[in-house]
Amino acid sequence: MILKVIMANHQNWEKAVADSVTFYANVRINNHIKNKAEALSGIGLYKSQKDAIDNALDYLIDSLDAEDKRKFTFQLDILESRDARTRGK
Repeated sequence: MILKVIMANHQNWEKAVADSVTFYANVRINNHIKNKAEALSGIGLYKSQKDAIDNALDYLIDSLDAEDKRKFTFQLDILESRDARTRGK
């Protein structure tokens, strides 16, 4: 029980630190994916292509089962912590 509390507090702290580091990054996508994102923003559903992709990812993440969501959160925490360490200086 104590270990779970320590782990939860550690993850919350890492997430709080990681959330404060935001920078631009490039992802290579093909024209069809770009066009889908542009079409969604073009019809007014989203403010930008970035918002369309972000919301699509959130929708997918929300639909994951508990185990996949746990794995995803674990991986995301690692990546966000790395960004905070390397870019947060």
